[in-house]
Amino acid sequence: MQNFDSANIQMDHLLFELTRCVNDLQGFYRQLSIEDRKQIELSLSKLEFLVSHSDRYQGQTALAVV
Repeated sequence: MQNFDSANIQMDHLLFELTRCVNDLQGFYRQLSIEDRKQIELSLSKLEFLVSHSDRYQGQTALAVV
């Protein structure tokens, strides 16, 4: 039971940190120009595609930070 409580505490902490990050990102997003927002949406769309199809590319392609 103690492991379950520990896991719940860790999950709550991660959710709290994630919420803070999302709030920070929303603040930054509001400050961007329309062109920058469009570029972000395009990049996010590409990233979502890669993640959703990553099982096809495992072991074949290395991702690089650009």
